[in-house]
Amino acid sequence: MKAKSLLVMAMTAVIATAAHSQLLWKVTDNNSGKTSYVFGTHHFAPLSMLDSIKGLDAALQNADKVYGELDMQAAMDPSALMGMQQMMMAPADSTIDKVLTTKQLADLNMAWAKYGTDQIPLNALYVLKPAGLSTQLAALMSAKVLPDINVGQGIDNELQVRARKAGKQVAGLETMEFQTNMLLGDPISKQAEDLVETIEDIDAEAGKLVRLTNAYLAQNYKDIETICAESVLKNPESAEKMIISRNNNWMKQLEPEMKNTNLLVVVGAGHLVGDKGILNQLKQAGYTVTPVK
Repeated sequence: MKAKSLLVMAMTAVIATAAHSQLLWKVTDNNSGKTSYVFGTHHFAPLSMLDSIKGLDAALQNADKVYGELDMQAAMDPSALMGMQQMMMAPADSTIDKVLTTKQLADLNMAWAKYGTDQIPLNALYVLKPAGLSTQLAALMSAKVLPDINVGQGIDNELQVRARKAGKQVAGLETMEFQTNMLLGDPISKQAEDLVETIEDIDAEAGKLVRLTNAYLAQNYKDIETICAESVLKNPESAEKMIISRNNNWMKQLEPEMKNTNLLVVVGAGHLVGDKGILNQLKQAGYTVTPVK
């Protein structure tokens, strides 16, 4: 996964309607009267963010079932983690030093020196697929450019923990296997192209991540919308794969279930935005969608 794909994934952004500080939305079925909620998250938002979202506690109490992108408890199963680790490993004839040129390796070393870590020699990671190395670089970059945020304490996971404590059913819209294949399943040649594109533009990607995170923390959706629009225009293929096609798959599950069950749906807010976002698709399906104030 290239760092810019991290931005598309983390693209926690933007509802181009109503107020510019909106994360939680109420979804009402006009026939059954069932009420669900959709909450847009950001993978780099601190846990304290949850306490600032008006109506979120009530939305959780109202829910019969809580959906996340993943069931985080299932995702932490050792067999699931082992499967992902195995998927990250490159074939012997396709390690990083075999798929990049000398110049590209030099550029990669420069990027690693700036955003990686001295504790792990870069050549020790040559055994990873290019997408696996991109993932590692993106995580380390995030930690460096967002030093005040603990990226290991996600608000998505915290909400699932709270839901289980409240006796709610928790489920994932996707499996760990699906996400692993999505991130690491492209041909090695395509992954190498993405890695090279990332390291050539890594300072700009780091800057975008900082802008996006600051905009989310301020709940400034005008700024978030601008950042996300830039990423979609620059990477339409990634947006289709990481955002739009997943939205469509999720809607097949969520739309009929909301007719009979009170749900709380917790996903990256980039999945809410635009004509093909979850909120607009719910409106088109006949639901009433309103911001929670």
